[in-house]
Formats: sequence, C-alpha cells, structure tokens
Amino acid sequence: AGVLGTIVPSFWLDYRKSQRQTQIRRALPDALDVIVTCVDAGLSLPAAISRVARELRTAHPMLAVEMAICQREIQLGASSGAALRKFSQRFDLEELRSLASVIQQAEKYGASITNALRVHAQVLREKRFQQAEEQAQKAAVKIVFPTMLCIFPSLFIVLAGPAMMRIYEMFEIMGL
Repeated sequence: AGVLGTIVPSFWLDYRKSQRQTQIRRALPDALDVIVTCVDAGLSLPAAISRVARELRTAHPMLAVEMAICQREIQLGASSGAALRKFSQRFDLEELRSLASVIQQAEKYGASITNALRVHAQVLREKRFQQAEEQAQKAAVKIVFPTMLCIFPSLFIVLAGPAMMRIYEMFEIMGL
C-alpha cells in the first residue's frame, strides 16, 4: 500500500498533465488565428489576448482561463512575451515556448507581430495535421491483432464450415 501510495499519484499527475497539454496544443492554432485577426484589425497584442480570453471561453475554456491570466500579468506590468513565457512554464509545452520566443523577438527587434504570429500559427497547424496523420497510420497497425483474433475465426467458420460438413458426409458415405 505504501509503494502504491507513492507511485500511483505520480502516474495520475502525469496523465492529467498530458491531458491538459493536449487540450492546449489543440486549441493554440485557433487562438493564434483570433489574435492575428485582432492585431490585423488594429488592436494591440494585450487587447488581442484579452479578446481571445473572452471569445474562446466556450470552445476552449482552459486556454481562455490561461489567456486571462496572461492578460492580467500584462496589466500588472509584464511584457506580452514575459507573460507568455510564464504561461509556457506552467504548461511545459514546446509550442508555447516557441510562441513566447516569437513574441519576445518581435517586441525586441520591432518586427511585425502579425506576420510572425501568422507564420507560427501555420507551423502549429501543420504540426497538428502531421500528428493526426501519424495517429491514423498507427491505427492500421493496432487493428491487425483484434481483426485476426475476433473476425477471422468467425469468418473462417462461416466460409469453411459448409465445406467441412460436406467432406465429413463424404467420409461417412465411403465408410471411413
């Protein structure tokens, strides 16, 4: 019981962490699209982050809450890049770290945040598509054994059963 009490919480925590990371990873390209649209429309980056927190509340509630936290940190005086860097540290995601780096570099060098975010969103979208393709390829391999164990035996009985009955009848007639 002591060993289980030590090990099981760690596994449960890792499972919950991976679930949260997956949710954020799936929602991030959508949020970046909204941010790019808002910045194109003339909003500042902090205002765009605030807008994302409001707009995506129903579709991606966890991301909306985290964006609201980032927006509050910006209101308290942190830069947008620093607030997103803290967000990436809370979730330990490479995608968020790269987003924070993109924004920090754009702020530092005065580059267009819109173009940087647009390119970053496209990269994340392609990455998400590649992960979906990878999972689809794995599904074909995972279905082989259940197919062999469940479907093929019953298919064999249905197809070969009548032939086996005829062979048995022939052996009875011949006296064997």
